[in-house]
Amino acid sequence: ISKGKPDSEDYSKDYLKFLFLAGIGEAELNSLTWKSIDWKANRVMIERQKTGVYFYVPFYPWFKPFITDLWNRREKPTSGKIFNIKSIKQGIWNACDRLKLSRFSPRTFRKACIVRIIQTLTKDVALIAKWQGHQDNGVLVQRTYAYYLSSASDNYEKSILGT
Repeated sequence: ISKGKPDSEDYSKDYLKFLFLAGIGEAELNSLTWKSIDWKANRVMIERQKTGVYFYVPFYPWFKPFITDLWNRREKPTSGKIFNIKSIKQGIWNACDRLKLSRFSPRTFRKACIVRIIQTLTKDVALIAKWQGHQDNGVLVQRTYAYYLSSASDNYEKSILGT
């Protein structure tokens, strides 16, 4: 790619990768600007589109290298939207059809990130909920990801007990 001007294929890849690595929704990513990136605090400030409430996503260990690389490839912008894609759903569906996979949505990328957080960072549902912009202290995370929380808890318990 030429610096600052990615072609549409690279742009779409970066968009999907951002959804997956940050674990945010399409609506939030579509409104995100470079001013939302807090490099000193290592996080992204996001306005939850459904509620207008602000929350932050930390630079997860897998997210920081990506966001840094994206910023560098875009010639270190200080303003403007990060992406100008209205919806990527049809592109995902087309790729799934070509690969003979079941169709999935952009929301799947967010869910995959949450599972990754549970499996590698924390099982603290209140903290995960905070990072997702939820105001329910983890109730939705607990209900939606109970299977992953349970198996992660078993492994954690075994590691503590040495069994």
